[in-house]
Amino acid sequence: MTLTFTRYLYNADEVVLTLIECLLKQNSLNECYYWIYEYYKTGYEKESWQILYKIYYDFYMLKNPKMEQKMNDKYLKWKETNDIKCILWIVKN
Repeated sequence: MTLTFTRYLYNADEVVLTLIECLLKQNSLNECYYWIYEYYKTGYEKESWQILYKIYYDFYMLKNPKMEQKMNDKYLKWKETNDIKCILWIVKN
């Protein structure tokens, strides 16, 4: 097993777990932004999308089924622009 680190030397797996915890506890939107930004800017751009979809399907899909289409729309926009604001919008909503 190889440890991978983010740009500020956080363990990448722990960044993902911390993001999930922040989203579920809904303590601080800025903290959620920080962790997804850290992961994304380390080079895990596509993986960031995979994690957001997994979180959605695991925790939010039943209560918010219409969000999937919005996420798909943001993903398509991101593929054209590579703009992190698409990801941040999903984290916020």
